[in-house]
Amino acid sequence: TEINDLLLTALALTVKEWTGETRVALNLEGHGREEILEGIDLTRTVGWFTSIYPVLFELKTDDLSTAIKEVKETLRRVPNKGVGYGLLQYLSEEKIDFRLQPEMSFNYLGQFGQEGADQEIASLPMGHQISPHNRAEMVLDVNGIVLNGRLHLHFNFNRMAYQSETIEHWANRYKYHLLLILSHCLQKEDVELTPSDFSAQEITFEELEEISDLIKEI
Repeated sequence: TEINDLLLTALALTVKEWTGETRVALNLEGHGREEILEGIDLTRTVGWFTSIYPVLFELKTDDLSTAIKEVKETLRRVPNKGVGYGLLQYLSEEKIDFRLQPEMSFNYLGQFGQEGADQEIASLPMGHQISPHNRAEMVLDVNGIVLNGRLHLHFNFNRMAYQSETIEHWANRYKYHLLLILSHCLQKEDVELTPSDFSAQEITFEELEEISDLIKEI
């Protein structure tokens, strides 16, 4: 289980609480610099290979363990961390109906500034990354980054769609769910595995639970 899994679980629970819906659609963004294809080294290549792709999370219960596992497994089922979605959308000659159009996006940039790291965030100003006249595609963008061991979250929203007070309340609820998840994880004495932790591709949650119960009885 990764930090991104927990951040997205808290986000999905917050949206579920906000809307009353058990299915939550989010646009996820990745920088694309991971080693998605074996043997490709990007360390000397400047820039990002941004991938943006929609993901539908389904939270059938409010149980935290189950919610974390559901979000984690949903993310692991995305092929190559979503890089193929943009290829299909913009380079495919076939007409594909992209019906899932989320209004909210999430991007976790990773961890920076750890002791002993050979890379760090530059202090030089970048200026405008996006034109102020550009139209925002999402009504709400959530961006997270860990700097020197501290999590920073940024909420950008369409002021024509939401009031500042609404987003402030929503951000506080997100913080509440995130702290609840962290407390839950810290209290766990045993590691709980999910199907993606094993090489068997077709194993289900139910089958894994049965195997775990059998092992406990031995």
